[in-house]
Amino acid sequence: DELRDSKTYLTGAFPLRLTSTGRIADILTTLQYLDLGIDYLDRREELIHSVTLDDTRRVAGRLLHADDLLVVVVGKPEGVTATRTAPQLDN
Repeated sequence: DELRDSKTYLTGAFPLRLTSTGRIADILTTLQYLDLGIDYLDRREELIHSVTLDDTRRVAGRLLHADDLLVVVVGKPEGVTATRTAPQLDN
């Protein structure tokens, strides 16, 4: 279940970011800038676990539009045919 795995990652990886006073200060500054509240770190795990599959579908439907998505392939892929190509960049 991708949603469960994502929640596990988000809750498990976060403490690993708290490796120095500088990183902790950066996180606290971001929390203050985003006005998440003094108790955000206490509520964070509960907020993550409260997200449902319907929530993710609703947000994805609002933010992701199939006509705007593209796949970028680097290298010389075998068996892949481009439907569109990116414009050449000037060096």
